[in-house]
Amino acid sequence: MATPEHQFIAESFDQCLQDFSATALIGMTESQRRTFDYSCILKRDLSRPLVAQVLWAHSEGLEKDMRTLLHDSDAVLKVLFVKDSANTRTRLDEIIQSYRSKDVLRPLLQGLRPIFLPPDFDADKDREQQWMNRYIAEKVADDILFNVVFGRFTMSDFLAFSHHGGIFGLKYAILHEITTNGLGHMPTFKKRLGYSTTGSIREALIMLSVTGLSDKIPGSNIHGASIKGRLMLDLTRRLLYEWGTCNSWTDELKVLFSCLGVPLPEFASDLDSLPQATLLANPIWLNLYHAMYCEQTFGRSLLADVDMEQPRFYTEDFLDVLARQSGPPVIDNLD
Repeated sequence: MATPEHQFIAESFDQCLQDFSATALIGMTESQRRTFDYSCILKRDLSRPLVAQVLWAHSEGLEKDMRTLLHDSDAVLKVLFVKDSANTRTRLDEIIQSYRSKDVLRPLLQGLRPIFLPPDFDADKDREQQWMNRYIAEKVADDILFNVVFGRFTMSDFLAFSHHGGIFGLKYAILHEITTNGLGHMPTFKKRLGYSTTGSIREALIMLSVTGLSDKIPGSNIHGASIKGRLMLDLTRRLLYEWGTCNSWTDELKVLFSCLGVPLPEFASDLDSLPQATLLANPIWLNLYHAMYCEQTFGRSLLADVDMEQPRFYTEDFLDVLARQSGPPVIDNLD
């Protein structure tokens, strides 16, 4: 019979994923796989089956839980919540090393995400419940979302894009066009942008390629969508949506940006009322400013295809989009 702590952790994990799916940056559907304490399918550019086990009361069950997780042939993400102790960490390292030492077993470790939990957690105490909920949310955002589902997107990626200069709105018009149609023929690309200055376009393309926000075929000027670039676009779309329809940032978005290392600034409904120094120094406001100029200067509203009543800022047809583009289908973030 599961302990209160075991049950609380599984339920907290489920609620955490539901909360993050409420940002409409990812989707989530539960799956009926009774072998595990928890299972679901995370949806974004690619669907990723996720399974999870909670090991709390019986540390001797570690090897069995690990075997159950690792040998699931369908799961891309395998999450293990485990009560922390020196003995547990030692045993877990031994199990992992035994899999790494055998060529036939090593691939089974892909997608494994151990999450260590304080051993003295008491599920009957409200204060500790609140702390555990925050802790699980932070670990999920950091270890599962940003490190896997979002393509290893980092603070430096966000800041590099935010602080890139040039014509206001141009970098978003370029990123949007690459994400939608790719770049295979520069004259056609310029015509779609409605902008003909090659130097500014080339500088933005170099920034996108260097940061991995676009995938570029070496030795060519062919760019296609990348998972990180699509997230950059969708994060800004979510920011635009909340800034235009809410009176404050949602808690889930605050957690995401906090884990990214870019805390959201105090909410302001009018960017024009902000001092210019504040506007240009803060990457969030600077990003939103560029996004607004993308529409004003290039006629591209980043929210044009978003249902404002039931918004969704991700797509599940990443492979279909790649098939329409000239860019390379680089998908290397599944482990």
